[in-house]
Amino acid sequence: MFREATKSPPGAYTGNSKGWSFVRSQVASFINRRDGVSDASENNIYLTNGASEAVRLCFTALLRNSNDGILIPIPQYPLYSALLTLNGGELLPYYLDEDKNWGLDAEGLRDLVKKSKINGFTPRAIVVINPGNPTGQVMEKEDLAEIVRMCHEENILILADEVY
Repeated sequence: MFREATKSPPGAYTGNSKGWSFVRSQVASFINRRDGVSDASENNIYLTNGASEAVRLCFTALLRNSNDGILIPIPQYPLYSALLTLNGGELLPYYLDEDKNWGLDAEGLRDLVKKSKINGFTPRAIVVINPGNPTGQVMEKEDLAEIVRMCHEENILILADEVY
């Protein structure tokens, strides 16, 4: 089955840097079933050897120069700030509110985007860790919708870390 599905011997390159199409197809089918949609496509799915590799690839693709920044929640899993430093980007920290069970300060996030641009930085993406790591909080639906709205308005990519 493996050789038939991959059309390559074990240990050989897949011929596609996105990963094996038969696995990406199964992932797309799962997303369509889970989310009740029909537009998840294997052509838009990339498989990596772990979350760290996926973040590294995204940051490498997104960060063009030292004026590009990534909005990262604080507190956060240190992978993001470390890879941002390695790729020469600017950390644009948005602080979660402990008094609101580590909830989002939507107004503060919008202010951060505005101030970042005034200071010469281009917010290229926002990292949304949900459930939070290390806090364990689950974001409110309204907060997630606000992030999507803001990112649409500001042309900011959303990097959703939903591992936990």
